[in-house]
Amino acid sequence: MIDKKTTRFLGFVCAATVANAYYNQPLLGEFARYFGSSAHAAGLVATLCQMGYGIGILLIVPLADVHERRSLILLLLCAVSLALLAMASATNLAWLYAASLLVGLTTIVPQIIIPYAAGLAEPTQRSSVVGSVQGGLLVGILLARTASGAIGNWLGWRWVYLLAATMMLAIGALIYRQLGKQEIRNTTLSYRQLLVSMGRFFIELPQLRRSCFSSAFSFAAFSAFWTTLVFLVESPSYGYGPAVAGAFGLVGAIGALTAPYAGRLSDLKGTAFTLLAANLVCLLAFAILYFAGVGALSILIVGVLLLDTGAQANHIANQSEVFSYNPDAVARLNGVYMFCRFIGGALGSISGSWAWSYGGWHAVCTAGIAFGLIALLANRRPGFSLSLSG
Repeated sequence: MIDKKTTRFLGFVCAATVANAYYNQPLLGEFARYFGSSAHAAGLVATLCQMGYGIGILLIVPLADVHERRSLILLLLCAVSLALLAMASATNLAWLYAASLLVGLTTIVPQIIIPYAAGLAEPTQRSSVVGSVQGGLLVGILLARTASGAIGNWLGWRWVYLLAATMMLAIGALIYRQLGKQEIRNTTLSYRQLLVSMGRFFIELPQLRRSCFSSAFSFAAFSAFWTTLVFLVESPSYGYGPAVAGAFGLVGAIGALTAPYAGRLSDLKGTAFTLLAANLVCLLAFAILYFAGVGALSILIVGVLLLDTGAQANHIANQSEVFSYNPDAVARLNGVYMFCRFIGGALGSISGSWAWSYGGWHAVCTAGIAFGLIALLANRRPGFSLSLSG
């Protein structure tokens, strides 16, 4: 049994820890200026962080099905603190790349918190608990940009990571005091068996593959936008700094607040209908954002609201379905799903920065539309996932 106070605390932990993977986005322009690099080279910082996150989900998160989860969470909080300090002390772009990869690799705490919360909850409250904790994660993703943009503008980008490292250690102390150990029943599986079982889930569950590909390409569109937004708002068309770029996280957070309603919509109309609506909203968002390159702030705000609403609804609908496949393997199923999702995010980040460098804002929106169409097809054509998985 888990009470509301603990649920809220776990939601806060998810928000604070997932933020580590997103602090870099409003700072990419600062990185480019500080290290004298191109926008594309600076954009690789975001790409490598998301790749590290995906690798951590694939190789570390499955351990939550066989090892005591609180201890695993505390160990990761210590590790991500060191990675954040490495980011803060970077003296060249190669160092920043390596540190960013490590930040992503070790900031996977939310993907262990979610199974932890599900393990504490009674079956009748599990969906609402996971939804509440997941809501904290969504808010953390978006508000991270606001915080890093403001701090980077006022104190400099290094302070963003120094303060984040301090926060991780403080959160670790709170977890040690407030959360109890959570013993796991499936302790006989070896690490190799864990990884093999994840591959087996992916091969044997076509519905899991559809969810993975739908979410991956939806997140690619989402990441292409957020990775390049800072370059747009700092361009002559807008002339703003990183603080304003980060402030768009507040706009996105408003859109994300509608995401929990995706669960209710799925109950009423089914997951397929919810995903169709979510993907169409994302496509509409990019169609609107296409016209934001001329400095139209109102168009940009409307586009951000729609994009975050659609992208988060896609994620909520897909992930809630994934959790229903096998309650005894939540961490591994989540690992497969989130690995695919963040590989999609890395693809979106690198594609977005490349598109900006070679074609500007319209190229970014074209890439977003292409990713959105693939996400739409992944849900509408069941054979799509089979062909991609071989």
